[in-house]
Amino acid sequence: MSTEPDILRSFTYQQLKEYTGQRFEVRFDDGSLDLTLEDVSLLMEKHVSPRMHRDTFSLHFRGPRELMLKQGTYALWHETLGGPLPMFLVPIAPDSRGYIYEAIFN
Repeated sequence: MSTEPDILRSFTYQQLKEYTGQRFEVRFDDGSLDLTLEDVSLLMEKHVSPRMHRDTFSLHFRGPRELMLKQGTYALWHETLGGPLPMFLVPIAPDSRGYIYEAIFN
């Protein structure tokens, strides 16, 4: 049985694509950090395997340059989607504008 919250299991590529460019907040006991959803990419369509219940897709978030989150599960909040939305984020690349993080849904 999955421990993933129901809302995360219901997310689809098409639904989250609509939130591109919007702010998500990572909350900590002593503060918060804003991430922007930069990209939603379709990785594999569900018809490829009978075991897949939805399309596999990735989310790419951009965070500030001043602080890099370590790989791990973080509680994200969004003004429309609510929260907490626990997502496993992996830092994949820094650039001049900040750090890029990836979350995979399959």
